Amino acid sequence: MAQPQIYEGTAEEIAAQIRGSNLAGRLKAIVTPDELIARNSNMPNLGDTLADFLAEVDQAEFTPGKPHIDPHEQNVSRLIAQKFAKQGHTK
Repeated sequence: MAQPQIYEGTAEEIAAQIRGSNLAGRLKAIVTPDELIARNSNMPNLGDTLADFLAEVDQAEFTPGKPHIDPHEQNVSRLIAQKFAKQGHTK
Protein backbone atom coordinates (compact mmCIF):
# COMPACT_ATOMS: atom_id res chain seq x y z
CA MET A 1 0.00 0.00 0.00
CA ALA A 2 1.31 3.44 -0.85
CA GLN A 3 2.18 5.50 2.17
CA PRO A 4 0.60 8.94 2.49
CA GLN A 5 2.78 11.96 1.90
CA ILE A 6 2.20 15.27 3.63
CA TYR A 7 3.04 18.56 1.96
CA GLU A 8 2.82 21.80 3.91
CA GLY A 9 2.94 25.35 2.61
CA THR A 10 0.93 27.73 0.49
CA ALA A 11 -1.13 26.38 -2.39
CA GLU A 12 1.59 27.50 -4.81
CA GLU A 13 4.37 25.87 -2.77
CA ILE A 14 2.45 22.62 -2.48
CA ALA A 15 1.67 22.60 -6.21
CA ALA A 16 5.37 23.04 -6.99
CA GLN A 17 6.32 20.22 -4.59
CA ILE A 18 3.77 17.86 -6.13
CA ARG A 19 4.83 18.73 -9.69
CA GLY A 20 8.41 17.83 -8.73
CA SER A 21 7.43 14.53 -7.11
CA ASN A 22 7.03 11.10 -8.68
CA LEU A 23 3.34 10.83 -7.77
CA ALA A 24 1.18 9.37 -10.50
CA GLY A 25 -2.54 8.96 -10.97
CA ARG A 26 -5.31 10.71 -9.11
CA LEU A 27 -4.60 12.34 -5.77
CA LYS A 28 -6.80 13.47 -2.90
CA ALA A 29 -6.01 16.60 -0.90
CA ILE A 30 -7.11 17.33 2.65
CA VAL A 31 -6.91 21.05 3.41
CA THR A 32 -6.38 22.02 7.05
CA PRO A 33 -5.93 25.76 7.49
CA ASP A 34 -3.57 26.81 10.31
CA GLU A 35 -6.49 28.55 12.05
CA LEU A 36 -8.34 25.24 12.33
CA ILE A 37 -5.33 23.50 13.83
CA ALA A 38 -4.66 26.37 16.27
CA ARG A 39 -8.25 26.35 17.54
CA ASN A 40 -8.14 22.61 18.10
CA SER A 41 -4.62 22.28 19.46
CA ASN A 42 -5.61 19.18 21.44
CA MET A 43 -6.45 17.35 18.20
CA PRO A 44 -4.02 14.60 17.18
CA ASN A 45 -1.75 15.32 14.23
CA LEU A 46 -3.50 14.39 10.96
CA GLY A 47 -0.45 12.62 9.56
CA ASP A 48 0.02 10.52 12.70
CA THR A 49 -3.68 9.65 12.80
CA LEU A 50 -3.62 8.57 9.15
CA ALA A 51 -0.46 6.49 9.63
CA ASP A 52 -2.00 4.77 12.68
CA PHE A 53 -5.20 4.06 10.74
CA LEU A 54 -3.33 2.60 7.75
CA ALA A 55 -1.19 0.43 10.06
CA GLU A 56 -4.37 -0.89 11.69
CA VAL A 57 -5.91 -1.66 8.29
CA ASP A 58 -2.76 -3.55 7.24
CA GLN A 59 -3.04 -5.70 10.37
CA ALA A 60 -6.73 -6.53 9.88
CA GLU A 61 -7.30 -10.25 9.54
CA PHE A 62 -9.17 -11.77 6.65
CA THR A 63 -12.24 -13.69 7.73
CA PRO A 64 -14.13 -15.45 4.99
CA GLY A 65 -17.88 -15.15 4.90
CA LYS A 66 -20.48 -17.79 4.25
CA PRO A 67 -19.88 -20.16 1.35
CA HIS A 68 -21.67 -19.07 -1.82
CA ILE A 69 -24.13 -21.54 -3.31
CA ASP A 70 -25.24 -19.35 -6.22
CA PRO A 71 -22.77 -19.73 -9.15
CA HIS A 72 -23.03 -15.98 -9.87
CA GLU A 73 -22.03 -15.16 -6.28
CA GLN A 74 -19.15 -17.65 -6.50
CA ASN A 75 -17.88 -16.01 -9.68
CA VAL A 76 -18.10 -12.50 -8.18
CA SER A 77 -16.30 -13.70 -5.05
CA ARG A 78 -13.55 -15.30 -7.16
CA LEU A 79 -13.08 -12.10 -9.21
CA ILE A 80 -12.82 -9.97 -6.06
CA ALA A 81 -10.24 -12.38 -4.59
CA GLN A 82 -8.22 -12.19 -7.84
CA LYS A 83 -8.33 -8.39 -7.77
CA PHE A 84 -7.01 -8.25 -4.20
CA ALA A 85 -4.32 -10.84 -5.01
CA LYS A 86 -3.12 -8.70 -7.94
CA GLN A 87 -2.91 -5.72 -5.55
CA GLY A 88 -0.61 -7.73 -3.30
CA HIS A 89 -3.07 -8.54 -0.53
CA THR A 90 -2.84 -11.99 0.97
CA LYS A 91 -5.27 -14.02 3.03
